[in-house]
Amino acid sequence: MRLLDFIISSFALLILSPIMLFVGLTIYLTDGRPIFFKQKRVGKNLIEFTILKFRTMRNEKRNSKKIEFTKKDDPRITSIGRILRKYSIDELPQLLNVFYGDMSIVGPRPDTPQQKSNYDTKTWKTRHLVKPGITGLAQVNGRSNINPEQRIHYDLKWVENKSINLYLSVIWKTFFIKVKDSV
Repeated sequence: MRLLDFIISSFALLILSPIMLFVGLTIYLTDGRPIFFKQKRVGKNLIEFTILKFRTMRNEKRNSKKIEFTKKDDPRITSIGRILRKYSIDELPQLLNVFYGDMSIVGPRPDTPQQKSNYDTKTWKTRHLVKPGITGLAQVNGRSNINPEQRIHYDLKWVENKSINLYLSVIWKTFFIKVKDSV
């Protein structure tokens, strides 16, 4: 599937580069640098990598190492950030993570190292036998409307049943979910 990831990410980066350039310029002009949000995540075989996203939150100095999850109507989210998040445009830079081999198009969403405490040791290790993905079974089966146990169930189901057919099915379903959500 690495070849498929490479082909899809290369094609997508080529086609979407004007949009990504526009988004980057808009972030820079409305809130300055940095354009990207970078964060350590856990990848395949528990190897950490730096995930890339377009920055959607205000450019404030963070004095704390504590991770604060965003809430609905979080005041830290910029006006452009709300649009980027609504349509998942903030995720487009992850195509670079796929291109470089840290991620896959399809797989469990990547965890932060701090999220290890949410799992038992076996589940944590099993979940990271595959590359994390931009989309996955949990995203096409409810995304944020499912509870953590259901998400873990879908992540483990991907690890156990990973195949080209399932990979293509998840991409297909993701496309239609995004089109439906945009209308």
